[in-house]
Amino acid sequence: MKSHGEDSGSKQLEPNHTHFILVKDRDKENENEDEAKIRNKLVSSIALQNIKGSKANVPALYLVFGGGVTAIETVHDVVVNSKLPVLLIPSSGGAADVLTDAFKASRRKNDSDLGQLSYKVELNSIIGTMSLESNIHIHTKDQINEILKRKHLINIYNKEVGIEEEILRALMKASRGSKCEDELQLAVIWNRMERAKELVKHNKWENRDLESVVHYSLVNNQSKFVKLFIDEAHFDLKKFLSKGELIKLYNEVSTSSVLYELLSKERAKRSQKTCDFTLVDVGNVLKQLIFDTYKSSYLTTATKEDGKDDDQSTFKDPLRELFVWAVLQHHFSMAKLFWMRGKPSIGGALFASKVLKEMSSLVKLDPQASSKMYNSAKEFQTMAIDILRLCFADDRRMTSTLLVRELHDWGHATCLNLATTGRNKEFIAQDGVQNLLSELWMGRLSRGTGFFKVGFCMLVPFSCLFLVTFMSKDDPSVPFKTIREHKATPNTLDNYTSHEKLTKIEVKHDDSDNQL
Repeated sequence: MKSHGEDSGSKQLEPNHTHFILVKDRDKENENEDEAKIRNKLVSSIALQNIKGSKANVPALYLVFGGGVTAIETVHDVVVNSKLPVLLIPSSGGAADVLTDAFKASRRKNDSDLGQLSYKVELNSIIGTMSLESNIHIHTKDQINEILKRKHLINIYNKEVGIEEEILRALMKASRGSKCEDELQLAVIWNRMERAKELVKHNKWENRDLESVVHYSLVNNQSKFVKLFIDEAHFDLKKFLSKGELIKLYNEVSTSSVLYELLSKERAKRSQKTCDFTLVDVGNVLKQLIFDTYKSSYLTTATKEDGKDDDQSTFKDPLRELFVWAVLQHHFSMAKLFWMRGKPSIGGALFASKVLKEMSSLVKLDPQASSKMYNSAKEFQTMAIDILRLCFADDRRMTSTLLVRELHDWGHATCLNLATTGRNKEFIAQDGVQNLLSELWMGRLSRGTGFFKVGFCMLVPFSCLFLVTFMSKDDPSVPFKTIREHKATPNTLDNYTSHEKLTKIEVKHDDSDNQL
């Protein structure tokens, strides 16, 4: 960085910093003091801001390493005025050692091991190591005494614990007396599962208390925390996921994601220009990614319910809505969680496989991201195959019905539609699908009737009375319904899979949560 003026020349910037704040010097004699004041104001201002996607404030902490009188003044300002915690690094010299020794001496005084007079003598001796002038010495001693009145904000680093854990402990200690929601929010932000489990276990939680932290976990793809809140805190997603909340989630997608690019294009097509994405935009994106005849519920009035205000209306199946959101975000572990907790259907897995394959083809500048999406699509295809095999082993006829019936949850598509448009060759090659294709081709014609006999009967029509045999309607392998009749089967066939069977699949795919 080049500087201009009387002291022209260049200054070397610290290469490990991402941003710099440049302040014009007003008083060169008190340059360090002005810098400290400006820094303190900046940090205090940042600490009052809310974390994106949360109601909690930005956690802030001062790390004291060495330093002089200015460092002690800074600690005094942040502890007394800003109420921010401080972490002292012992054996780093200067102010850090002075404050550490003074803190320990104050502890001994409180434990009656050190009298008041002896404490004053020891404190004077500790400050004396800084070789200060008499008036500065007295002023510094007064500031240290004021600092030590707020011991819950003073922390000493223990190298055996680790810096990250010490910082988290200091922030937790500083928030004593605050709401449990704030502590839980801090544990989630710092990705401390054990602390979060402890808070969830030892406190009673209302749905409204967890809304902020669940929203943060969703936006930041922390599926383990979402699972914790659903299982242990009994968080009700149906009450949480209103139409307004789902729109908010879609509007917080990463600006560098494929979904953001697709939604931006749909927003630009609208005649009514608004800044926010809408569910109509999402529905159009789904049609683009799957096929034109895909009937998304977002393009109808089906998102309203119970006659409530539009943004406050809820969804019949919030797990499905969150599953679609997670798939479009390519949050694999989150999508898998909602798929397993909702209706773990073949249609849902094939839907995810199709969407992720299409999105992977749109990522041209990042081959690694494209490969991850494609691998996730293959994983969902494998999950669909596992369910298909279980269904086929249990009831062949019902499996055939399942494959060709329209799925209302998935845009009135069929499993065959989703599999063929998604180019899921492995799924189509499965016995259940091949059996259905044979049924549609052969009808009630006996499987024992070979192609030679059929060909001969085509040449000599009357021979079919003797050579061709048909199966009874009571035979379980007979495809007793046409495709049109299959589609008219009640909705109970949408997700023909039992949770007892799916436990096998859940165990099989359990290790895949952290692969991508």
